[in-house]
Amino acid sequence: LRAGASGWRLDVADELPDEFIAKIRAAMNEENPDTYLLGEVWEDGTTKIAYSQRRKYLLGRETNGLMNYPFRTALMAYLLGGGAEYFRDSMEELRENYPAPAFYGAMNFLSTHDTPRLLTILGLTSPAPQTRDERAVYHLSDSDLARGMSLLKLAALILYTFPGSPMLYYGDEAGMQGLCDPFNRAPLQMCDTQMLQWYAQLTTLRHAHPALTRGEVAVFAPAGDVLCILRVIADGRDAFGEEAEDEALLLIVNRAAHPVHCHAELTCPGAGLCEETRLAFVRSEYDCAAGCFDDTHIVLHDGVGAFDLPPHAAKIYRLENRHGTETGS
Repeated sequence: LRAGASGWRLDVADELPDEFIAKIRAAMNEENPDTYLLGEVWEDGTTKIAYSQRRKYLLGRETNGLMNYPFRTALMAYLLGGGAEYFRDSMEELRENYPAPAFYGAMNFLSTHDTPRLLTILGLTSPAPQTRDERAVYHLSDSDLARGMSLLKLAALILYTFPGSPMLYYGDEAGMQGLCDPFNRAPLQMCDTQMLQWYAQLTTLRHAHPALTRGEVAVFAPAGDVLCILRVIADGRDAFGEEAEDEALLLIVNRAAHPVHCHAELTCPGAGLCEETRLAFVRSEYDCAAGCFDDTHIVLHDGVGAFDLPPHAAKIYRLENRHGTETGS
């Protein structure tokens, strides 16, 4: 820390006693209260039991936040054919269990050195090879690669619009493939410049809209194949109660291999927004969803919009009020 590090990641935090982690956190806070201690935990950190002990990662004395494996697990299940309801319910359970700073600061990711690259998992349409020699030379077929790339773009869009800190495992932005370790750790190869441009576009989007980093979140599942994520700053306060300009962004995703038409009701209670924020959102009287990446405009009636999406596609919108101006501008 004295040499300039801003924090530490604890590998396999399960293997470290609570008392030891607490001492690390105390020493870090003594040196610099703004440092960050991140723990590698593969499950919900508030319900984790290791070596017959209920762990205390997020009770204030140990880690500041955790790697968000539950996010990856739920996202992968959704993209591979599970219902959007599973992602919604899994993330709502995590939001309810985690302190707000831990939820909004979780380390979200699609791949790591401990997992197969998500592009390969999403592209597979037949069982993965079983032997080491087969895995060492395995590459997706052209059709599987096209499918995987389409779904990976959706995964990246969700990653960059969901609460938390997006972490990019080197090579995912370049379209690298790879099954389990060590085949997920190959030297960096620039396989796909379009994917690289997509990640750059998402990074620019996230930096341009405070709602994507500081806004409250509501997750909807209007249809089994369709997932909606709403990020909201309302009444001049962000998710932490700090002053911020009102803003609302809506992501709607179709993971299906066929077009979909659906209606999304954005003002219904119980979707994740606290009631005060939800009512402020209703009072904003948004009546239009304007595309962030194109000139699409969708009319909203009393918080309900009708959306058409092609196969394996997504749209992200900034909501506008009925006077044709963005709230807070």
